[in-house]
Amino acid sequence: MKSKILEVKNYHAELQANSVDTTTDVTQSVMSEAGEYGFVVFKLDANRKQKPHFHTYGDIDIFMIVEGSGILHLAEVKDDQVVSGSKEALPLKQGDIYSVKPYFLHSIETKDEPIVIANIAPLAHSDLKEGRKNQIAIDLFFTKS
Repeated sequence: MKSKILEVKNYHAELQANSVDTTTDVTQSVMSEAGEYGFVVFKLDANRKQKPHFHTYGDIDIFMIVEGSGILHLAEVKDDQVVSGSKEALPLKQGDIYSVKPYFLHSIETKDEPIVIANIAPLAHSDLKEGRKNQIAIDLFFTKS
């Protein structure tokens, strides 16, 4: 729905019609962009695990579980390797909100149901398999091991 002032989007419709695959193995759709930040919604199907990754910058990387449940895997990264003893796994359910700082490895794992997550982060945090029109930089890294 579009007005003279703004556009209202439905995340169900956007994920179905305008989603793209990322290098971290989730399907996402950009809902809104402002400067170098974006509001995206991404989905991970049941019995899947997102590829663990980290970012090196960004003031905001906030997540909200919109549908489903899963497990958030975290670990601190130093010199592109996981810091010994820093691994954690936290349960996630609909309505949970969390944020991730730079240099923290993170990924989502699902069990019997898919998960849909809303995310506000620098657009450079999204590395699309098809590439992204006008993307200046990519801030997405994987550990050495």
